[in-house]
Amino acid sequence: MARVRFEAVTKRFGRTNAVDAVSLDIRRGEFLALLGPSGCGKTTLLRLIAGFETPDAGTISFDDTIVGQASRSVAPEDRGLAMVFQSYALWPHMSVAENVGFSLSVRRVARPERERRVSEALAAVGLQDFASRRPHELSGGQRQRVALARCLAMRPGIVLLDEPLANLDTHLRETMQREFRRFHGESGATFVYVTHDQTEAMSMADRVAVMDRGQLQQVGHPRDLYREPSTEMVARFVGRGMVVPVEVERSHDGFCEVRLDGLLVCVLGAAKEPGPGLACLRPENLEIAAPGDDVLCGPVVDTSYQGAATIVTVLVAGVGELRVQHTGTPPRLGEQAGVRVLDAWLLPS
Repeated sequence: MARVRFEAVTKRFGRTNAVDAVSLDIRRGEFLALLGPSGCGKTTLLRLIAGFETPDAGTISFDDTIVGQASRSVAPEDRGLAMVFQSYALWPHMSVAENVGFSLSVRRVARPERERRVSEALAAVGLQDFASRRPHELSGGQRQRVALARCLAMRPGIVLLDEPLANLDTHLRETMQREFRRFHGESGATFVYVTHDQTEAMSMADRVAVMDRGQLQQVGHPRDLYREPSTEMVARFVGRGMVVPVEVERSHDGFCEVRLDGLLVCVLGAAKEPGPGLACLRPENLEIAAPGDDVLCGPVVDTSYQGAATIVTVLVAGVGELRVQHTGTPPRLGEQAGVRVLDAWLLPS
């Protein structure tokens, strides 16, 4: 395992800063997910770790060794890392065992040692009975396991994963998420996982780094990002959050009393002083109620059945559309409904 450290790293393409002055410390043996919308810079960050791109400014270090800076860069093959791609990158003319052992052959690992590592890696991913098969004889999930076994056989200190589950169906993705967690625990390697899928990032990673427009927005435990977003972008992007304007009246003991469209609401968070602010609301922390003076009111403009619950959208004047997770019979379109705020988070000013 290795520690990966970015210090004020910038990567430009033309006039665009794909990565903009990013400083990030990835701990030894941790599973870090890079999460963000398309074009946010997460894949460029991964390519910088791999050595496929060279920073225009700043430094990238593995433990105490600088591997990337504008003046010099360690070649990808000399960085002691492995990658799992969305496309699996398996040789079609090779057997499963030959694919798993290919990198070891390139490194001239002795045949007995190579065969032992290949056998152990295939057993670890449950493919010991598929060693002689070709990639076209495997399912998508099995091919992904071959790619994982190839990483395991190399015994890398760092594993980079670039949206490896994007081509799989929902059920298989959930199965492979468990496989990745298990693989991380067995390998002991430092994992850096790029995805735009919040469920993948939140369910697998020790920490999540949210990026937008080349900059880090917030790095933390998935629960912290969800419950205590530090920026408006993170609040909106993670967990379908809704950011609404509020007027802070007073702050005490980690709570604030705020006015939301005239309604007094107690929310989590702290404010330095009274005045305008922004609060993050989430569908599961709102409740449909009868219209009244103690709730926000407005017409129902949309309902979306999602199995365990229905998302009811209520248009509140002065606030905007509020999406409410509702488990009962939903109100009809156009009907006046009340929305009760059960929990909320005041964004840092």
